Amino acid sequence: MAVKVYLVLIWLVVGLFTAWKLNQPDFYWDTFEELFWFGLTTSLIALSVPYLKSRLLLFGWSIYSIGLLLDITDDFISDSDFILLIFDTSLKNIGFLITCYGMLTMILTKRGVIGQLNTEIEQREKLEEQLRYEANHDPLTGIGNRKACFETFDELSDQQPLLFYFDLDDFKQANDKYGHHVGDNILKAFSASLTKQFGDDCCFRIGGDEFVAFGGDNDQALSTLRDCLLEQIFEYGVGLSIGTAKTDSKEQPDTIVQRADSSMYSDKASKVVRTRPRSQ
Repeated sequence: MAVKVYLVLIWLVVGLFTAWKLNQPDFYWDTFEELFWFGLTTSLIALSVPYLKSRLLLFGWSIYSIGLLLDITDDFISDSDFILLIFDTSLKNIGFLITCYGMLTMILTKRGVIGQLNTEIEQREKLEEQLRYEANHDPLTGIGNRKACFETFDELSDQQPLLFYFDLDDFKQANDKYGHHVGDNILKAFSASLTKQFGDDCCFRIGGDEFVAFGGDNDQALSTLRDCLLEQIFEYGVGLSIGTAKTDSKEQPDTIVQRADSSMYSDKASKVVRTRPRSQ
C-alpha cells in the first residue's frame, strides 16, 4: 500500500511541475524530459525497495535521482542562489557508476550462488547414485543382491535360458574354524569366480552363502563348473551344491527359484564334497 502512495505522490509532483512549466513563457522540452526521467527513476526505486536486497544499487539509483532533481531545479533556480546545482551532472554520473557497480556485485553474487547450487546438485546426484547402488548390491561381495535379482528377473529370463542356484557346503564350519574375516574372503572369492563365469549383471547373492546366476545352456557339466568356482576356496574345505531351472519370463520368478532350489538340494544330497584340488 505504501508503494502505491509513493508512486501516486511522485507522478503527482511530476504532473504539477509539468503543468506549471507549460504555462511559463520560457518552457523547454528538455525540462519535460528531465521531469519524465526523474519520475521514472524514483518510481523504479519505490517499486524495488521491498524486494531488492542490494542497498548499494538502491543508493546508486538514489544518487542518480538527486542528480536528476538538481538538473530539473536549475531550470527554476540559478546556480548562484543554490550552489549545489553545479553538482547535478556529477551526481548523475556518480549514481550511474554506483548502479553499474551494484549490478556487477549482484551478478557475481548470483553466479556464486548458482555455482554453489550446481555443486550441491552434483553432490546430491552422486549421493542418489550411491544409494541406488547400495540398494541393489551386496555390500560385502559387490554383486547384485536379492532385490536387484527379482527386479531384473524377467529381463534376464528373456536373455538367458537357465537359472543356476548355488549353495556353499560346510561354509559355516569354515567360518567358525578360520574366522569371520576368512569367511568374508571366501564369499568374495566365490563371487569373483561367479562373475567371471557368468558376468557381473547376471550374478546375485540372495542369502548368506546362497547365490544365483543366469546363464546359457552350454552343455557344461556341473562337476566342471563346480571345480571352476571352487578353485580359489577349496583349501578351506568348502563344497558347492548347484541346482538349475529353465527360465520363462511368463512364469513367476519365485516358482523358478523354487525349482532351482529343489534341484540344488537334490545335488547336495547326491554328491560328495571335493576335499582336494582338482588335477592340473
